[in-house]
Amino acid sequence: MVRASLVFLLFLLSACSEQKVTTGQLSLVWESGNGFKTPESVLWYPDENVFFVSNINSQPAAKDGNGFISKLRMDGSVLELKWGIGLDAPKGMVILDGYLFVTDIDRLVKFNLLDGSIARIYSADQAGFLNDVAVDDSGRVYVSDMSDENSALYRLEKDVLDIWLSGAEQVSRPNGLYYMNGWLYFGNSGTGQIKKVNVTSHLVEVVAGAGHGIDGLKLDGQGRFIISDWSGKTELIQPGTAPVLLLDTSSDQVNSADFEFVIKENLLVIPTFGDNRVMAYRLKK
Repeated sequence: MVRASLVFLLFLLSACSEQKVTTGQLSLVWESGNGFKTPESVLWYPDENVFFVSNINSQPAAKDGNGFISKLRMDGSVLELKWGIGLDAPKGMVILDGYLFVTDIDRLVKFNLLDGSIARIYSADQAGFLNDVAVDDSGRVYVSDMSDENSALYRLEKDVLDIWLSGAEQVSRPNGLYYMNGWLYFGNSGTGQIKKVNVTSHLVEVVAGAGHGIDGLKLDGQGRFIISDWSGKTELIQPGTAPVLLLDTSSDQVNSADFEFVIKENLLVIPTFGDNRVMAYRLKK
């Protein structure tokens, strides 16, 4: 009897440590199976009420041609595992005018939303590690390159993809991007800061400090930022206050990559990268 109780206790401890919510502000809604292949980014597509998931399917900088995009239902079940193919190591995604734009190491790939076919590929000169992507009100697409060698923000305008913002004092290994009201917010992983740049004037301002690298970056609809640091921490940041830890799975070696936050559902959807799953949590209001 004692042995059985001990086994049960060890099972409970293992289950609790697998996805450790440290503040009580998140509740687990669902978790996918582990059929994904190094999932790096999640994007919600409200028109179809599905999520797109980018799968690196190997090393993050390997040009091996086996990366792909999946479609995931709102309940966590897979709708189509390989909806879009022909990629190397896909990461950030954004939707614009019937197309899905995906970063892929040193290029931006444009997919038809109707059938998952590739419509166009834009090469990014000098790029070493393209990561996240965002779009402004004028339909211009922004891409972050967090490589040490280049460390810049690109902009796609009139079908031309060029470096738009660079310089160590302003941009230092940028990753997560988020656009709102004329400002492009970006996670400056090199300095551990959230910054914003005016898309018209190029004015750059520091918004908040995270104190570590920033992978995913979203606003929660209440003036607060949600960020992830890839190693497993997901935090809530309000400018002028200390970060609030929402989730920490780093001790279990479960990553927190480029997540999605569906504001109307208060739903935080996290790709676990090397753990090959997608996890969905409800954030308390």
